[in-house]
Amino acid sequence: GDIARGQGETISALSTYMGCSSNIGPALKANYSTIFNGDVKANEITDSVISTILANPELAKTCNTLG
Repeated sequence: GDIARGQGETISALSTYMGCSSNIGPALKANYSTIFNGDVKANEITDSVISTILANPELAKTCNTLG
């Protein structure tokens, strides 16, 4: 998927949704195994994506709806 590659429509949509001005793809790609840990549901994936971004203060402050 897009998160495994760190780019694509899913990444763009998430970035827009969270108001991010920087590229969140590399951070999501680096944390792919954490985000998709086992049999996760869509809402859990969203929570994991948000947690991943918030764990990186430099990245989080570029996301208007999170920082």
